[in-house]
Amino acid sequence: MEATLSHQPLNATQIHFLQSLQFVKSEEKLRELKQLVSDFYFRQLGKETDKWWEENNMTDEKLEEMLNSGADYLITNDKHFNILKSIEFPKIEVIDIATFKKIVSTI
Repeated sequence: MEATLSHQPLNATQIHFLQSLQFVKSEEKLRELKQLVSDFYFRQLGKETDKWWEENNMTDEKLEEMLNSGADYLITNDKHFNILKSIEFPKIEVIDIATFKKIVSTI
């Protein structure tokens, strides 16, 4: 596996995490660690989504109204809406503002 690193210096948390990897001695332990990290980020995503939902006074009704509006696109730079890309019905394309501008410029 090839990896590329940014040219930014590592912070203390990143260094600590990398140092702790010296104790991972098997593929099984590596899988366990990957699962722990994945679970951590999943919980963080849930917290951020809940925070955004509350800050924007979202309700199930508002979301349903948006999805059933018949629009071709949901135009937003808010990454929280990317979850809608995986919903089968109703299908709506989530695009960012730059993409929308490109579409409009071709009309």
